[in-house]
Amino acid sequence: MAERDRRGEGAVVTFEEVVDQAIAMLQRRGRVTYRMLKRQFDLDDEALADLRFELIKGQRLAGDEDGDVLVWLGDAAVPPLPAAAPVPAPTPLGYTPPYLAEKILTSRSTLEGEL
Repeated sequence: MAERDRRGEGAVVTFEEVVDQAIAMLQRRGRVTYRMLKRQFDLDDEALADLRFELIKGQRLAGDEDGDVLVWLGDAAVPPLPAAAPVPAPTPLGYTPPYLAEKILTSRSTLEGEL
């Protein structure tokens, strides 16, 4: 970040705040050059690389165009999670021990005879 911030000459901005502001700028504009991000947020090369990584890989909100421009992808960049196939409930006979299943079936027929 800015050298003046480290020396106390300006307000200290956290990386998270820079990310949030960069996202807002990218949403508004749709495309932003890396040079503009460096100037706007007074970023050094390492901080710019971290911002790129966060927006492209971490948040999946932007794409890189020719190494010079960030392009807004927004929520469309996050592929939808595949729908989980419903897991069928196991049948009682599948998990009930045979001796217990026999007892239940015998009890059921006895109870049905009482009705």
